[in-house]
Amino acid sequence: MKRFATLFAVVLLVAACSRGGGGDKVDHSGLFLLEEDGKTGYVDKSGKVIILPQFDGGADFSDSLALVRIGSRFGYIDTSGKLVINPQFDRAMDFAEGLAPVQNGERWGYIDKEGKYVINPQFDDASKFSEGLAQVRVGDRHGYVDKKGKLTINPQFDAASDFAGGLAAVKMSERWGYVDSSGKVVINPQFDLAVRFTDGLALVKSGSRWGYVDRDGKYAITPQFDAGQIFSDGLAAVYLDKRFGYIDKQGKYVVNPQFDRAMPFSEGLAAVRVGERWGYIDKSGKIAINPQFDSADKFHDGRALVKLDGQPAYIDTDGKPAWKPAVDDRVAAKRTMADMRTLATAWESRATDVNKYNAAGAMPPYPTGIVSASELQSLLSPTYVKTMPLKDGWGRPFQLGANQPLGSAMPAQSYAITSHGKDGVAETNPAGGGVSSYDCDIIYSNGNFLQYPASIQQQ
Repeated sequence: MKRFATLFAVVLLVAACSRGGGGDKVDHSGLFLLEEDGKTGYVDKSGKVIILPQFDGGADFSDSLALVRIGSRFGYIDTSGKLVINPQFDRAMDFAEGLAPVQNGERWGYIDKEGKYVINPQFDDASKFSEGLAQVRVGDRHGYVDKKGKLTINPQFDAASDFAGGLAAVKMSERWGYVDSSGKVVINPQFDLAVRFTDGLALVKSGSRWGYVDRDGKYAITPQFDAGQIFSDGLAAVYLDKRFGYIDKQGKYVVNPQFDRAMPFSEGLAAVRVGERWGYIDKSGKIAINPQFDSADKFHDGRALVKLDGQPAYIDTDGKPAWKPAVDDRVAAKRTMADMRTLATAWESRATDVNKYNAAGAMPPYPTGIVSASELQSLLSPTYVKTMPLKDGWGRPFQLGANQPLGSAMPAQSYAITSHGKDGVAETNPAGGGVSSYDCDIIYSNGNFLQYPASIQQQ
């Protein structure tokens, strides 16, 4: 099955020293990442594969090029999938403002879109360009370089972030402040932590509380929150008393604190977590897409990456699948068999502990008494398995059975886990052993596969 190559990460606050330039903007160039059998490729908004999965890793398109990895080396492709800069770098970042930071050996430099060095490798660390300047590190000091490689702001800071809105957060003598593009300090170092400006305000920490300052360094919203995020679409997520809500630029709650986790707004929607499930709200706080996902990302170009029952997919702004991913039946069958082993191991481990059931003996016949998945999950997770597999590789629930009901005074001596295969239709008389069709049931009972796809070697 196709898996989409995006790392899901949700944090309580935005890091002050992002190495990426240009804020959170993502230029998909109309293409979205996917991963298939460990290889990365790209699809368009309809789900059509434009660049076949062939790379060992990849990033979103930026400045019309995408960073890809082949083996241990990094290079860049265009939107047709052509390698325009051959893999040759030890490390690399996305293009921004026509240049990309790359590393060979111990030093970082900058290349243009032809792969030529515009700024020779000389820095101990580097970030992408933003507003004509890039943050670099020389030794243990941070400064800024222009596109000709000239140090316009000499390395002098303990730490530094990228420019946004004409200002950059810098750290001096254990305190954070802001400098302009000439290096002049415009907001004196006074904060315990500081984040870039967005929508005219910057998130800062004073003591244990977070608030927001304007470009003059005056508090627009006094420090009062346990954590916060940058403003996006005119709203910012803040954390207080173990709940997230959203405030406007006057510090007034537009969406009252009620969520366990929250992400910035993008394209009018924000991902929020209620209990263990993620959904999306609109700017009034109304649930726009019901919480149902294991995880969720921000919307870009009308698409958002989510996970449901462990399976990644893109959705549109109505919460509907943007496209139905093609299923590789062999991959689905392999995943089904692996999850069956995981579930069986947990089930047997519990049986050993409570002395109610042993896994000795071979089948057929195998038990067909129905066991509730929710009941079994309550017994196994998280003690015997952190996350209990519930569905097979085709997205259908496993059928669970035992020769005695759960909770019965009679100890169960056998169990079975069944997938009804590709077509989802139960077999009346399974033949057993290796079978040629992925439509056939896959059956695991008492430590063995009783029926399985012959094309997949048992381990």
